Amino acid sequence: MLEIIIDRKNYKSFINYAIETCDYISMVFIKDDDDKTKYILQDKYYMFSDYIISKTNIGFHPETNILLENCDLVEIKCNNTIKYIFYNAEDILRWNGEEYPGELCFYRGTDKWFTYISHEELSFIHNETEQDIIFFEKEKIKYLFG
Repeated sequence: MLEIIIDRKNYKSFINYAIETCDYISMVFIKDDDDKTKYILQDKYYMFSDYIISKTNIGFHPETNILLENCDLVEIKCNNTIKYIFYNAEDILRWNGEEYPGELCFYRGTDKWFTYISHEELSFIHNETEQDIIFFEKEKIKYLFG
């Protein structure tokens, strides 16, 4: 496992690489306290809605081990269209549950590849490949073996 640091300069190249090499993404949408049928970030949910694979109510995130209340874990198919939704965020820190959904994860097959623990602002790569390391070095994405 690697801990990585994604800054504003390499955020878009990281997103491109992740979407090109991964099969799907998961993120957490927090339900609206006043209307449990909607999310706090309902507009963001609609942006992804055509590409949703599954939606599961959770109280505990299976990948980041974070306790959550009143949330759904939404899995979304990777494709070029959603890449542009990610481009709207300035950097990975915006995926915090307030501006964009939180607890962002990317998967290759059924294996987690990337996890972002929003409240701690920590990013991890799991099951890294030689190709991943080459990409990180080329894009100057700092990483530490954990």
